[in-house]
Amino acid sequence: CGEGGALLLKNKTMLSKALISWEKGTNRCDFLEGKVSKYYWVDRGGSFVLSELNAAVLYSQLSSREFILKERLRIWHFYHAKLEHLENSKKLKRPFIPMHCEHNAHIYYIRVYDTRDSSRLAASAKKSKIGLFTHYEPLHASTGAAKFARVYQDCPETDLCALTLFRLPIWVGMSEAELERVVKIIYLTLGDRST
Repeated sequence: CGEGGALLLKNKTMLSKALISWEKGTNRCDFLEGKVSKYYWVDRGGSFVLSELNAAVLYSQLSSREFILKERLRIWHFYHAKLEHLENSKKLKRPFIPMHCEHNAHIYYIRVYDTRDSSRLAASAKKSKIGLFTHYEPLHASTGAAKFARVYQDCPETDLCALTLFRLPIWVGMSEAELERVVKIIYLTLGDRST
């Protein structure tokens, strides 16, 4: 829903602690239920309350969760199948999901092996107005880290990953033609025209 989400608890004994955290560290829920005469600060918490607009969006998203999950998985599997050839050709690496695991298709990424391919892919996608983005910048190399943290050793794999990892568009409603367009730019940029 933009900013916010839902917390699902499997263990009911955690509900009281979750409510305290949600109520900014106070026992306000106990007060509202008449269990205490006034509420006060009892533990750690934060400001997690959604606006009514965000809550309405979240409710709609949760009501449509099965459809949304099915669509995201459709897109994820489309990319995975179409990009297998490029992985076999050692042009990129696709996500690996262990056999005993399930996923929610939150993201589909590729990782190219050559930083020159990375630069070319970023430029080609931008020129074609396709949203391929790097996933993150390394925390240890950020402005905030320079101010607030210490790095005890180099992080070459993290640095390389930040240069070579791309998120592919994965939003509900993408047509097969749009998905093909994303895959095509990857194939054209990495020098392999077969799909």
